[in-house]
Amino acid sequence: MDNQMLLGGNLDFVDLKKFLLTEYAEIIRQRGRALFEAGHVKHLDITEANEIEALVDSAWSNRTYEVLFFLEFGRVTSSMCDCPYGAGCKHEVAALYFLLEGEDEIVGPVRDTTQEQKLFSRMRHADQLENLPFLPGYNPGQIIDKIRPNLPYWYNRMKGQHQLINDVEISSKLYEPSWGGQTNLIGDVTTLKMSGKTQVKCNSCSKVSKKLCEHQYVALKDLLSSETGRKWMEDKIDFDQLYQRLSHKYGIAVEKIKKAFSLVITGNQISVQSKMEGFTMQMNAERIREVVRSQIRIDTPSLKEVLYEGERVNEYTNAIVWHNWQFGDTSPYFCLIRGKMDKQQTKLATHIKEVEYPKYFNAEQRNVYRLLLECQKAKEGRLSNQVDLGRILAEQLPVLRKLFHYYFVGDTHFGRSDRVLRKKNLIQFRFSEESAELKFRAYSEHEMLIFSTALFVGNQLKDISSIEFHNDHFICDQAGIGYLWKYPRHAQAMAFFKGKKRLLFYPDERPQFFAFLEEMGKKFAIDVDLSFAKNVKIEKAKRKLFLKEIEDYLVFEPILEYRKMRFNALQPKSLRVTRDAVKTYDLSEVVREKFLDDLESLHAAWSKQHADGAYYLQGEEIMKNYWFLQFFERCKELDISVYGRENLNVHKYNPNRAKVTSTIKSGIDWFDVDVDISFGEEEVSTKVWLEAIKNNSKFIKLGDGSMGILPDVWLGRLQRLQKSATYDKNGLHVDKLKFNLVDQLFEGMDIDAEAEAYIADRKQKLESFREGKEYNLPSIVKADLRHYQLEGFNWLKFLQDMEFGGCLADDMGLGKTLQAISILADFHGKKRRPTSLVIVPRTLLFNWATELDKFCPSLSYLVHHGPSRAKDLKELKTFNIIISTYDTITSDIELFRKNTWAYIILDESQAIKNPQSKRYKAMCLLKSTHRLVMTGTPIENGTFDLFAQMTFANPGLLGNMTSFKRDFVKPIEKEGDEGASALLQKMIHPFVLRRTKEQVATDLPEKTESILFCEMEPEQRRQYEELKQEIRNGLLKTVEEKGIAKSKFMILDGLLRLRQMCNSPLLVDASLTGKEATSIKIEMLIEQITSEIGGHNALVFSQFTSMLSLIRERLDERNIAYTYLDGSTRDRQSVVEEFQNSDTHRIFLISLKAGNTGLNLVKADYVYIVDPWWNPAVEAQAIDRTHRIGQDKHIFAYKLICKDTIEEKILELQKKKKKLASDIIHTDTSVMKTLTKKDLIDLFN
Repeated sequence: MDNQMLLGGNLDFVDLKKFLLTEYAEIIRQRGRALFEAGHVKHLDITEANEIEALVDSAWSNRTYEVLFFLEFGRVTSSMCDCPYGAGCKHEVAALYFLLEGEDEIVGPVRDTTQEQKLFSRMRHADQLENLPFLPGYNPGQIIDKIRPNLPYWYNRMKGQHQLINDVEISSKLYEPSWGGQTNLIGDVTTLKMSGKTQVKCNSCSKVSKKLCEHQYVALKDLLSSETGRKWMEDKIDFDQLYQRLSHKYGIAVEKIKKAFSLVITGNQISVQSKMEGFTMQMNAERIREVVRSQIRIDTPSLKEVLYEGERVNEYTNAIVWHNWQFGDTSPYFCLIRGKMDKQQTKLATHIKEVEYPKYFNAEQRNVYRLLLECQKAKEGRLSNQVDLGRILAEQLPVLRKLFHYYFVGDTHFGRSDRVLRKKNLIQFRFSEESAELKFRAYSEHEMLIFSTALFVGNQLKDISSIEFHNDHFICDQAGIGYLWKYPRHAQAMAFFKGKKRLLFYPDERPQFFAFLEEMGKKFAIDVDLSFAKNVKIEKAKRKLFLKEIEDYLVFEPILEYRKMRFNALQPKSLRVTRDAVKTYDLSEVVREKFLDDLESLHAAWSKQHADGAYYLQGEEIMKNYWFLQFFERCKELDISVYGRENLNVHKYNPNRAKVTSTIKSGIDWFDVDVDISFGEEEVSTKVWLEAIKNNSKFIKLGDGSMGILPDVWLGRLQRLQKSATYDKNGLHVDKLKFNLVDQLFEGMDIDAEAEAYIADRKQKLESFREGKEYNLPSIVKADLRHYQLEGFNWLKFLQDMEFGGCLADDMGLGKTLQAISILADFHGKKRRPTSLVIVPRTLLFNWATELDKFCPSLSYLVHHGPSRAKDLKELKTFNIIISTYDTITSDIELFRKNTWAYIILDESQAIKNPQSKRYKAMCLLKSTHRLVMTGTPIENGTFDLFAQMTFANPGLLGNMTSFKRDFVKPIEKEGDEGASALLQKMIHPFVLRRTKEQVATDLPEKTESILFCEMEPEQRRQYEELKQEIRNGLLKTVEEKGIAKSKFMILDGLLRLRQMCNSPLLVDASLTGKEATSIKIEMLIEQITSEIGGHNALVFSQFTSMLSLIRERLDERNIAYTYLDGSTRDRQSVVEEFQNSDTHRIFLISLKAGNTGLNLVKADYVYIVDPWWNPAVEAQAIDRTHRIGQDKHIFAYKLICKDTIEEKILELQKKKKKLASDIIHTDTSVMKTLTKKDLIDLFN
């Protein structure tokens, strides 16, 4: 397409070509041309706003950048691109080449007549163009564009301020704007109309040129760009009417305006400006007064400086680049750069780049940078972040002064994430040991009322106009020296008074002057030198301290009160202004310094904070060592009245210390606990302080709205009590089962005699057991108990005597059943007693019967199971023991709940670990004198597993389910709370007996556990990877939409399918044949069985019965005899006996769930776990089928794991997950219970 036609034929293509050649470096033109030739320019058009718009694709990414060229009279005046470079880039060049494609040397129409050409030729060849005649019918802008200089594109950012000296003369000041409101003066031009001509004189350069200089061009261009400027050029402004209008607008007489003010053209507006230095109109003073009243704060901390010491040893270093932010600005405070230093190592010279990590800082410097970065990250325009930054600058200045610092100038907004920091935008500075402050003075001169502002550095006066950079904490001058503000509020005043050294008021403007002075006097110290001002000396005053909150800070304003007037003690002089008078008050130095000395003795930090009208502390400092309480007490001692406490919200603390009294009384089943807490006159109910303790808070909301603070010693006591007590309408109660906790729970409390006697008796009996008190084993027990089994019998007797329930939690294979039979024999063998009830999983039903026949044949028992089971209690009660299953008892609960049994024993009691289950609820309906639960794994999935089992054994021991989760499960599992773990351990300790094989069965043979890694064949690997990717994509999308919790079943299903693929592809797709059906695990297992184990015997466990079926097929093919057991096997005992007694059946295939309890398989000495299970406790149970008492052979256990699969991830995740504290009860952690999204992604990577 013809690009000239595309743009309507209005472009000056000659000028366009010049723009391309003069505005871009050769290397940029080369890159842009390559981009154009590669076809990266996708769109180009002219907009209604007379702009050329182009879209250019990036050469390195999928980004598309927008390029704009701004036109005036057919010529490009400036350009921009939204790439990181912003302007002057290769994308602009590519668009220009696209525009010029197919053009000759000179393309496009030229609007010059022969007469015009002669005129322009004369103008171009003049020695210096000052007199510019107008051409009839031409816009002046068209004329000056014919003789424009070759300007860099950035000159178009310059703006002019045009002051009318008189009706025919304008003085133009040219400025380059930069971010943050700063401007740089770069030119001064005078324009004079005379005899139909316009003379333009540049006062900034003395170039002799055939074209306008850049200053002349920009001044005229900016003046003519406004309607008002063109009217002046064409003599169309009625100045009399204009002065009248301005007089009416500002309320100033025309004579005053003509005498004291100049007219200024800015854009299309004409405003007034004082001819006197620093003069401002009353309306501007009013605006400043309002700003001072509403925006100047007194709540920022003081700053101070220390010595500067610069030393660099590395070729490269880091530097901090500061931004001129003001309060409320959302731009960053600073950023970090790195660069190569010059030879003298005084500045960054080359290779400057923005970075995130301070690689070249030492440890001390990195720590300070980290503190600064924390303020940066929290920046939301919040005052507390500004306060933090100011504090860090003050405290860490010795370190900061050893670093390189720069401030940022330029037209790129500092807050842009794609900003590019170029060397020309960075001005170096260093911090001085002097601080800066503004000093204000009110005086009169030549009948004028004057308010002056002066900047001092140390004791030296400094010109405010010399300040190049300022933000809320420091300023930098032209010499590159930075000064921290002595009074931080002066930083805010700087923005208002820069350039306004003096504010002048006419005598008849005294009310406005007084109003302004009054507001300024509230925030700043002012030196008053007015003949009509009065001075008052104050020798005696009341000492007061006013509190207020600013975000998370508490501010303390020290006030000396004199005749109901309040003076800030941190300001030696104060000002009071009325409608017709000004008074200054001088506080006695003795009174003032004594007050400040007393205040600064209250907190160590306050001696460093007195520079800005108030002291301050953060919340954590207020509460440290209960400082706040000491503060109130000391203020009373020092006769300092404290005000404002009632207006506080966050820090509304009660000034009184807590008074706590408590008593313990003995009830029938409980200890009744009475705890009274009060703060002064405010009393706290049990319900209120319990709620605070439950929320882990030391603060108690009191009736008057204040917060009472519990001392740490009582906080710990009440936390322990709350976790162990029950609260109802009758008060607070502790179950007597918790006698073992009495030292902890009742520490510091008064215990009555009856309660003390009960506790002493129980502790004495517990101590007797610990010291090894022995009971006689019943003669009817036909077994020689090992030493630890006798200790177990003694423990059971101790529980029996105390009428406590218990949990026998010995490792599998240590003879828990024999210990239980021994206590039953002791109970039933002496005389006729009520029947006992033993409840077991179905798989152990006949194991118990066999053990009773073997070890205590004199006890009568009945196996209550099957369709022909007894329906009458009378029949059941004729036996010493009834043996039944969990499911059977649950079904017959209405029958069994009618009787009170002697003992109820739950074997493999983890079966009732879910307190919401029907099985658990049925067990709790049963009544008995004694209760015992038995399990090798009291905790399988988490701490909560304990609750149901221990609650059945000793109802009330662990409180209710909600409180147990809150006080123990969450703190232990989520927070790693060792205190909660220790308390729980001590609470259950008397009622749990657990011994491991390593502790007691030292005669057991060695056990070696190993991993057999299996390398998948290519076909199985391909299928696994495809399946993994399919599951991962679907799963991550679901988790993103619904979260982990609601995707649980999908997660488990995906993991299950991957584990099946590791076992065999046939478990995922049963139709596979040939190589696609090959399983590396089956191949390795068969090789082990046929080649490695020889004449040994092996147990083979798998979670999947379908996997066991595939193994059976391979064994059948090879005529290898084996025994098989899964959950569907009815006669388990005969299958076990077949394996144990047969010389030909050396392999026992067992499903993991069916074979992990109740089996004694000491014949085997090899164990193969075909697939790893999430809960390693289940695997441990399987291995312990053979590694148990009676075993005399070395045990070799192998896990078959496929390399680089989900199975390896399972092993890693088991190790990573936090285990429960071993001092509660040794356990293994469930992996799925704490699976996170990150864990999930790791699993499928």
